[in-house]
Amino acid sequence: MTKPTVGHTLVLVIIGLFACSCAKVINGCKIVPAAHCVGIDLRKVGLSRANLKEANLSRTNLSETNLRGAYLLRANLSEANLMEARLSLASLYEAELSGANLLGAVMYQTDLSYANLRNANLSYANLSGALLVGADLYNADLTGADLKESKYNTDTKWPEGLDPEERGAWLVD
Repeated sequence: MTKPTVGHTLVLVIIGLFACSCAKVINGCKIVPAAHCVGIDLRKVGLSRANLKEANLSRTNLSETNLRGAYLLRANLSEANLMEARLSLASLYEAELSGANLLGAVMYQTDLSYANLRNANLSYANLSGALLVGADLYNADLTGADLKESKYNTDTKWPEGLDPEERGAWLVD
């Protein structure tokens, strides 16, 4: 795995500093780093800037949830329902999103570097300006997804037949 650049590390530190450290409990789920909230209903909840680093949110319903600027570094969101969730400016670096439903999610300038998005539904998601460096999108559904100005590298794995440059994504070093 490629090490993050100094600039990338700085972005992660800044996001971490601004992430909300206030612990609130929603439907039995304590919103803290490394939270264990498997299968919980958190739909339409306001979690902007929440610090959920390394949290286990697999199979959790986060549809229409506001996660703008949230810190989800290495979080497990496998098979989670994030349909129409707002994830702009969030950090999902090395997050596990395999099989997640992100249909219509807003992920403008979201950091998805080295995230596992295998078999995820990203149909009609807004990924414009997203950082997809090293992301694994193998077999992901990107039907109608906006990839304009998203950034990827040669380590990024795309679904078979998808040309990222044709969709407006930029290859970076």
